[in-house]
Amino acid sequence: MWSFLSGPELTALGSVIAIDIVMSGDNAIIIGMAAAGLEPALRRREIIIGIAAAVWLYTLAQQAAGSRKERASA
Repeated sequence: MWSFLSGPELTALGSVIAIDIVMSGDNAIIIGMAAAGLEPALRRREIIIGIAAAVWLYTLAQQAAGSRKERASA
């Protein structure tokens, strides 16, 4: 069932997972630092906006990478 995940494919998958974990932690630290000096009502709003922006940018980057991959294989 998972035979397609061997050698280079497994290495690539591991790299993507590691990058995702690092980027998620990095985003959390930056959002926390940006919101730390705000009053509680604004802090919650800042955190929600920061998370939404991070998800949007991540999705945009994934779409761009997929588009580039499609063009390269054509």
